Amino acid sequence: MTNENLDVSIDHLEGFDLRAFRHIGPYAQKAAGFAQLLSCLPPDWRTRGWGPVVGLYLSDPTRTPPSQQIYLAGCAVSRDTGEVAGLEPWRQRPCHCAIHRHVGPYDQIPDKFRSLYERELRRLRVWPDLAPPFEIYHDDPEHTAPEALRTDLCIPLRP
Repeated sequence: MTNENLDVSIDHLEGFDLRAFRHIGPYAQKAAGFAQLLSCLPPDWRTRGWGPVVGLYLSDPTRTPPSQQIYLAGCAVSRDTGEVAGLEPWRQRPCHCAIHRHVGPYDQIPDKFRSLYERELRRLRVWPDLAPPFEIYHDDPEHTAPEALRTDLCIPLRP
């Protein structure tokens, strides 16, 4: 973990609807949740205007054993989207968030989240809300080099 300050913006994000796969197990194995998500999405999900892909951390990793951690691997959909077999609906409410744009491999994300919680929120004098933190993925890892992957790390804040 670096001691450099991260670039963090405070922005209002509109709420969004997801269809998500619930992964239970170590966050380090959340890629399996994304594989399940992608296997459940219709082949034309991008042309339907769905996306981006979003991940939500429903368990606090400092308090929850890895085998019980819950992560939602989801895809943003329009509000009127019906059921998608194998996926559950999730509504993320509008919120103010601390947002850091991570550029680089996904395996660096846990350290960045740790820095956000342990240092950056205090530095900015903002406090996390009870809503789950989440990631917004901007690139397809099959077509983007690991060092160029863009992921927004979002922490909802107390009003």
